[in-house]
Amino acid sequence: MKLAIFGATGSTGGLVVTHALHGGHEVIALVRDPARLSLQHPRLTVRGGHPVLMEDVENCVEGADAVIHCLGIGGKGDGQPTSLISDAVKVTLAAMARHRVSRIVCMSNVGAGGSGTWFANAIIIPVFFRWLLPILKDKDCMEAALRASSASGSQYVCQGS
Repeated sequence: MKLAIFGATGSTGGLVVTHALHGGHEVIALVRDPARLSLQHPRLTVRGGHPVLMEDVENCVEGADAVIHCLGIGGKGDGQPTSLISDAVKVTLAAMARHRVSRIVCMSNVGAGGSGTWFANAIIIPVFFRWLLPILKDKDCMEAALRASSASGSQYVCQGS
């Protein structure tokens, strides 16, 4: 299977790339800074680009059988509102539609999309993990975009929710 992977330089994304290659898959990784992905493998193609630029995303998605989206903002973020992940997923979904790729797996967060317990969402996260709130809002928007895309035939899985 040929997999387009986003977020390959992060902790989870790096593990996903390694696992995919060990599983015999061909991987195309879109990374903002190719120098940060030191892994070399005959079935790994690394493309530099930005996950919200359609041309860059299309260059990664074209010919793929599926997309794995592990994009994150890195660490705890800065506590400010962000739309990087949801914007990137929307661009990815549009590129997938153009290139007839229907399967996507996205990394989400516990607490996004209505997941998690009432206690975690009402007390623990707002009090002890306040920095996570902008990230969760972005992941909520990402999950909403995925749900909307499934109406047009794409198949998705959100891990973490």
